[in-house]
Amino acid sequence: MSASVSVSSPTPTPVSAAAPSPSPMSKSVARLRKKLMSRATLRALISLVVFVLLWEIGSRSKQWLGFALPWIGQVPAPSG
Repeated sequence: MSASVSVSSPTPTPVSAAAPSPSPMSKSVARLRKKLMSRATLRALISLVVFVLLWEIGSRSKQWLGFALPWIGQVPAPSG
């Protein structure tokens, strides 16, 4: 006696290809993060930091170097 057994594979459930759309708030946060971490923003931040450091060094040049640098040595230091 031979019995025929039919094996059927289960039918897959349809999966939507699209992920749930992000909320408007998360879109704006992502856009803000992208703007803040852009190459131009990082370059601007580095420029500002270098400017303030040079200003501090120049304004304290009389104390540190023994002589005041022209112009910048007359300006008060940004730190006070």
